[in-house]
Amino acid sequence: MGLYRARIAPLWAMLVVVAVALGAVIGPGGRILAVVSTTLLTLALGGIGWRVPAMSDGDWERLPEQGDKRLQAASLPQH
Repeated sequence: MGLYRARIAPLWAMLVVVAVALGAVIGPGGRILAVVSTTLLTLALGGIGWRVPAMSDGDWERLPEQGDKRLQAASLPQH
């Protein structure tokens, strides 16, 4: 979820990761479900893994435009 909030990962990838994790915990077991969930998880994490190394240094250094104001305030030096 942190990757999504930082606008590094797309929403669909985060939803797939959460759905697969929930399915593994509460879903019924089965070979077909395991193959489908593993395939979806590979696509989602592969998409993130492809995008992250392709990011420029400027992309890594920028703050999200609508970041949490408390986190931004906490990063300021206190006098």
